[in-house]
Amino acid sequence: MKNSLLLILLVFSTSCSSLYRFTIEIQEPAPVTLPVDITHLLVVNNSLPQPGDVGITRKFKGIEIQGMELLLDSAAWISTAALSSRLQESRFFDRVYCSLQPVRSHGNWMYAEPLPESLRRECFKNRDFDAIISIDRIFLELKEEVNENYFIDIQAEATATCSIYLYNRESPLTTFPVSDSLFYKTIGIEDTLAVFKELPEYLLEELVYNIGEKITHILIPSWTERQRFLFSGAQARMQEALSFARSGKWNRAETLWMNEYAAKSKPLDKGKLAYNIAVAHEMQDRLDSALQWASVAKEHLKTDKSGTTVEIDNYIRDLQQRLQDNPLLDLQWGAVQN
Repeated sequence: MKNSLLLILLVFSTSCSSLYRFTIEIQEPAPVTLPVDITHLLVVNNSLPQPGDVGITRKFKGIEIQGMELLLDSAAWISTAALSSRLQESRFFDRVYCSLQPVRSHGNWMYAEPLPESLRRECFKNRDFDAIISIDRIFLELKEEVNENYFIDIQAEATATCSIYLYNRESPLTTFPVSDSLFYKTIGIEDTLAVFKELPEYLLEELVYNIGEKITHILIPSWTERQRFLFSGAQARMQEALSFARSGKWNRAETLWMNEYAAKSKPLDKGKLAYNIAVAHEMQDRLDSALQWASVAKEHLKTDKSGTTVEIDNYIRDLQQRLQDNPLLDLQWGAVQN
């Protein structure tokens, strides 16, 4: 499995509580697991444009504005391009192609329709694609209000419906929604075209671009930040171990903490050292032993009133989740390891 942990930043030391906090990134599995032999993808726009006067509510000085439509034709185009670009950049798949031309030209834009069988057959049999990611529908809503002093409040929401088709299945592997929202406040100028047309269209374009990126996170593992801390202390050995940890020499820090743990007798001291050892094991991708040492730390610190026991409980749950996620990450990364 690719390393699912990345140290990105040591943040600060808190001398009063003898805690040293830092941030790491944890890799989480994608919500959708594709078969490992899916390496060539096609992203298609299977939606119809939303009418420019649908889903749009605007008020100017308390009066509802009508008759100024927005250009929404490019919404699915932008999401499709963003999705294919992010998938290609991820290198999770060998080849990603994008078809921006809409698949369908007629029908009701409100309804998501399946890809035509003829198109799927062409893509799978004649063009050697393993899977098709289809954006079937995008619905946009925008509420804009401009008061007497041209203070502008805009709330925009977008929901996309997507489907995944595989070369060996008649029906979609899955169909799922993706939503995002955007809130914007600014001061406008006395130009109704800019206030009611150019600015909303720009914000909606940003929103549907974000939708394309969010779809990416449904398909490939992603990184998320987690907070960690170490018990530092003022003793020379503890400071030396902390110095090793800060420079990424976790094995040397672990050795010092292990020696100190064997030498201490007080439960509070042993608990802090056991916790540090747990973190050192996690940073060396030894999650099973990290969980064991975190449990030892919790037992030693069960009478501690400082509040760190709550953080240790959260840490134990985090380790348990990582251990549960790792087999799925192994399976998902198999798509690029074969």
